[in-house]
Amino acid sequence: MQIKEHASLKAFHTFGIEQTCSYLAIVDSIDDVISLYQNPAFQSLPKLFLGKGSNVLFTEHFDGLVIVNRLLGKSVSETHEDYLLHVQGGEDWPSLVAWCVAQGMGGIENLALIPGCAGSAPIQ
Repeated sequence: MQIKEHASLKAFHTFGIEQTCSYLAIVDSIDDVISLYQNPAFQSLPKLFLGKGSNVLFTEHFDGLVIVNRLLGKSVSETHEDYLLHVQGGEDWPSLVAWCVAQGMGGIENLALIPGCAGSAPIQ
C-alpha cells in the first residue's frame, strides 16, 4: 500500500484538474483497507473511495483520506442457467465486460464502455 501526504489528485480523475488531498492511499488488498480504517491517524478523517475518477470533479482541496481502489480479481460460478461473477471493485469495467463476452457470458454487453471500475461503473 502506498500512502502520500498532501497528494495531488490530478492523475486520479478524468478531468485532470490540479487539486490536492490531505492523504492519498492506493490499496490493492482488503487487508490494506482494513489497515487504513484501523489506523488511529485516519479514523476521524472523512474518506472517499475512488476508482478511475470518471464521475468525480475535484474543485478544491479534499481535507481527508482519498482511497484509490486497485483491488483486482474475479471468479465465476456457473449453473445451467446462470453465471455468478464475484469481481473486486478495482477491476476495469470495460475490460471486464469484454472478458465476459469473450467467455460467452451474455447479458452484460449492453453495459460496455462505461468508464470506470467494477466498484462504481455499473451504478451510473
